[in-house]
Parts: sequence; structure tokens; C-alpha cells
Amino acid sequence: IIACGIISTILLNNNIVFANQNNNTVKISIGNKIANVNGEYIKLSLAPYIQKSSESTMIPLRFVSTALGVHNDNINFNPNNKEITIIYNGKVIKFISGTNKMYLNGKEVILLTDKNVPIYTEIKDGTTFIPLKALSIGLGINIEWEANTKSIIITNRKLENNNLNNGIDDVNTIFSKITNSSRERGTKEEINIANYIKSQLDTIGYETEIFPFPVYKNNLKNHNLEFFNINPFNEKPLLTAHNIIAEKNFDPNKKTIVISAHYDTTENNKGYLDNGSGTTALLELAKLLEPLIKNLDYNIRFIFFSSEEYYLTGSKSYLLSLNEDELKNIMGCINIDMISSKKWRKLFISGEKSKLTDEFLKTNSNFTLEDITNSDDISFDNKGIMSFTFSTVDTRNKDFDYSILKKEKNNTVDLSLLKQDKKA
Repeated sequence: IIACGIISTILLNNNIVFANQNNNTVKISIGNKIANVNGEYIKLSLAPYIQKSSESTMIPLRFVSTALGVHNDNINFNPNNKEITIIYNGKVIKFISGTNKMYLNGKEVILLTDKNVPIYTEIKDGTTFIPLKALSIGLGINIEWEANTKSIIITNRKLENNNLNNGIDDVNTIFSKITNSSRERGTKEEINIANYIKSQLDTIGYETEIFPFPVYKNNLKNHNLEFFNINPFNEKPLLTAHNIIAEKNFDPNKKTIVISAHYDTTENNKGYLDNGSGTTALLELAKLLEPLIKNLDYNIRFIFFSSEEYYLTGSKSYLLSLNEDELKNIMGCINIDMISSKKWRKLFISGEKSKLTDEFLKTNSNFTLEDITNSDDISFDNKGIMSFTFSTVDTRNKDFDYSILKKEKNNTVDLSLLKQDKKA
């Protein structure tokens, strides 16, 4: 089960029309009215700036959106309530000036800095400015920062066809890209990786969405006593994190199996083992299962959870978003967390004994059923859904060192083992 142009540009009165919604690159700089769009220099009416209250980068919404391929007819401003709406690739994104909220397909997203400071949409001299972070969430774009020039490079460039799988990255490339930086919940690095995962799944052929969710203050006591109370102190969100969900040929008359892995990390941690390994394996599995899905007797739903490292908030939030019928439709969850390790290796699944674990062990007799891991399968189990976590890291091994996972400075994953593990 673990298988792992030419762009036509017309410049009229500083308005840009692009013929392509992909393969665009925009470079803008703080305090500079000159922008570079696909090699063409364009003058802005107002320059990007840093919002004083939040210390966040603010960008001109209409200019950047149009430069990235959003047709001008799909950008609408309502002067009565100061709402601006963008329609792009099937998404409806709405901002309201003076608030720190955006709406993605009708779902509210709170815009906060990593320090829980609100970031407000603003109108200056008739130009709507939004946080750069919000555009990344809404349009699913890639962002790079040039510190020496205080410039932002924004791209929605399609993946290059760098292998034989029509643009899908191979195992080594996926792992390298995912573990290139920390992926702590709610950070720009988390969003960038979420967008990368989505782009891979889209290219494979799945219908993929990034689902924002609020993360509230919590502690271990409340986590244990009131498992699904994700806001035990009744406070405002600390930040917004993002789950990625992918499906194909979903049939509501069929039961659903969820296959999941968390992609987030702890602070300043590249998370090679925890859980770049599981994230890479899940993408590999999505790649291998895609041609088989139409012939299965059940639906497959791939979920890449964030905020697992903070009291399993991503999986809790997902399950809380489902109604009773949707919960009953899920027949089981198979979770992948920390596999293909060079050290502490043990082949096992962790969870409560069930028909799901029995079926797995029938075809994988070299595995054992253990009670070792503490991962997102627990959230499903608490909803009465059969679940287990696939892992190869024996945390009960006498030589196991938790401090290594807290700050993974060195790669402990053997990709040759990952290729073996995906056969399980």
C-alpha cells in the first residue's frame, strides 16, 4: 500500500495583458516603481512597501495578478464595501480592504505574521495592496527573496520536463526540494512546499486543493483530555496552516481510503526523516496509483497534513470539517511517518488492531503491529475510523535519540531504502 512561449505582451497605459496563465515571472522591489515582467521593464503607479504595523511585504494586487496571467475581466473591485475579487484557475479569492481576512472559495483565511500580528489589506491612492503571503496562498505561486536588492521574484512557472514522467520529479528531486528548508506551520516555507506538492499532484492528474485552517494555542493536557477541542482557551488563531488534499474520479457512492503524511516540521528543522521521507513516499504513491484509481472499488484520498507537530492540529481540523456522512464514508486511514531510516530500523505498523491492519500484515509478513508512533492516525482512531501508521523508525530502540529529530542537521534517510519500502 505504500508505493511510493512565447508570451505575448501588450503594454498600454501601463496595463499588461498576458496570453498565458503560466510561465510568468514578476520581479518587484521594495520602494521601487520599476517592475520586471518576463524581461520587460514596466513602471508601477506605486511601489511595493513594508507595512509598518506588521512588517509585512505589501504588493499591488491588480498589477501582480495580471502579470501572472489573471485576465483583467477576472479582477473585480466593489467600491461600496471595498472588496476586490480574483477568479483564477477555478479559484475565487476575495479581499476586503481594512481587514486581515481573505476568502478562498468562500472559506475565511486569517492573515497573520509568524508572530501573530494581523496583516491588513490596504488601499493607497486607488491601488489595492495585499500581503505577499496572501497572494501565495490564493494563487499557488512560488516566491523568492533577494536580500541584497530587497526584491521579490514571483513565478507561476510550470515544472520543467526533467524526466520521463511528463514533468513529475523523481524520488531524489522530490526529497531534495521538500527538505531544502524548514516547513514549520504557517510560515512562507510551509506555503511554498504546499504549492510545490500541489503542483506535483496537479501534474500527475489529480484534483488538488490547499485547505487553510486556523491553529490555536493548545497544550498537552488539553490535547489529552479534550482531543478535538482545537481552541481550548477560546482565543484568536495563532496562525494559519495548510493541508493539501488530492483526489481523482471521486465517486460518492464508493467508500474512501485516506492515505496521509504530514509535511510540516518543528522550528528551524529541515525534517529529513520527520517527515520528508513520508512526504516523498506519499507523492511516489500518488504517482504509482494514479493509473489504477479508475478501476478500484473505493476512492483514494491523499492528504498532506500540516501542523502535525503541534498536537496533530492538521488532521484534527480536517476531521472536524467533515459531517457525519462524510466521516462514515471513510473506511480507513493509512498514514506514513518516518520511514527509510539509516538508523533504528524496524519494519512495523503502529495502531489499534483492525481489519485494516490484518489485511496489511497478510501481504507484509515481515512487518509487526506495534504501539510506537504518535502521528495523525490517532486523530482518525479517535473518530472511530480504522487507521495505522507505517514507519521504520523504532523510537524504543536503546540507541534512539529524540534530540536528532528536534534539529535534523544531517540527513538520516537512505533513499535506496525508500525505494524498497514503497514496495510494501
